[in-house]
Amino acid sequence: MDTAVFFVEFNGNAPCLICERKKRATQLQRELTSQQSLFHKAKNDADAADKASYVVSEMITKTGFSQRQMKLRRDLQYYSQITILLH
Repeated sequence: MDTAVFFVEFNGNAPCLICERKKRATQLQRELTSQQSLFHKAKNDADAADKASYVVSEMITKTGFSQRQMKLRRDLQYYSQITILLH
């Protein structure tokens, strides 16, 4: 077998085409893995937000407070904290 077929002159160098393809395949695999992990993280974050939303909804339901009452309660707590800080 003629090994000259696996080498091509490029910018004064003669890289091995088989080695270059292996390097490129490895690089593409790493990039794909990186992209997949990014999507998995985003999905996990979204799932965690959904779960937190359900937990908060359940807590509101169990306490019997409406959203309006919860907002009023948060506002009152906020204003009471400001009042304490100002004194």
